[in-house]
Amino acid sequence: GEWNIAPEYAESVTASSRIIFRYRARDVYFVASAEHPVTVRVLRDGREVGDAAGEDVRGGIVTIREDRLYKLIHDPEGYGEHTLELLIESPGIRAFTLTFG
Repeated sequence: GEWNIAPEYAESVTASSRIIFRYRARDVYFVASAEHPVTVRVLRDGREVGDAAGEDVRGGIVTIREDRLYKLIHDPEGYGEHTLELLIESPGIRAFTLTFG
């Protein structure tokens, strides 16, 4: 998708935008906001996140609304190396940072 890159965040300007990131961690957090609710499908290693879903993910989906930290992944099996894919279904999300634990 297309993104506007600002000094503090990247904002999606088209539907079907993606963020793909390889990580090594147990937990993944996403600091983001949106003026209007934006749904984001969360995939890990190409599949719905399932049992490793963080507390803000329901049925493989997180809805970004207010400016805050969203808990995307909490892996009950512990630390591991995975690929995170965020499939952003509509424009308007402001992505500030991904953090890991």
